[in-house]
Amino acid sequence: MGRVFILKKTGPVKAILLTVVGSFSQLLVTIVAGTAAYLVFAPRYFPSLVPESSWLVKGFSVTLILISVLMLIAFFNLSALHRVSILIPSKYSEKIRSSIDAIAGCPRQLLLKTILLSAFRYLVFSFQFFLSLRLMELTFTFTESLPVIMVMYLVLAAIPTAALTELGVRGSVAVFLFGLVYGNQGPDPETTLAIVSATTLIWILNIALPSLAGVLVVVAYNMSEWRS
Repeated sequence: MGRVFILKKTGPVKAILLTVVGSFSQLLVTIVAGTAAYLVFAPRYFPSLVPESSWLVKGFSVTLILISVLMLIAFFNLSALHRVSILIPSKYSEKIRSSIDAIAGCPRQLLLKTILLSAFRYLVFSFQFFLSLRLMELTFTFTESLPVIMVMYLVLAAIPTAALTELGVRGSVAVFLFGLVYGNQGPDPETTLAIVSATTLIWILNIALPSLAGVLVVVAYNMSEWRS
């Protein structure tokens, strides 16, 4: 919503569609990276949770690979949206078609750049989470924690959450997945608290504080527009 306020000259419909492309790029990176991590993580830890679950692990692996491939094909073939604009009623066609055409006309070099930026953002978030785990004095190495973090982001991408409930979901998923690393006994209460604290710290740094700053910027921007 903040982008729509700021990008008035671009037009709200075009701004929303461009935002969707950026969000789709981030989701694509999350799913592809999470799928790769799942292929390493699941065969190692899931059998201890569910005996004789190899068929389930393989089924999810095939499904995730297919989803990743289909999303990659869709993202780099946005030009197909030109065909969708034909279905739009004529009375809405002028504004909406021009916006859809702008998205469909994105060159592949720009889409590739968007993917690379999304991947860099993903790596930053993953490394932040690892640092927060170490800050809470957990002894996971980077190679041990990275697959868990990537699978966690994959699971979170599949769970619809509201802003107020996201922190609880993040903490629960993180405790469950890192608990698998400890085996059947699971993490002790102190370790569980450390994992939840690390998750909370990341949520505050990357979601709560930027959201609050964004609200203040939008309010200040609107007040300056109103005064002028």
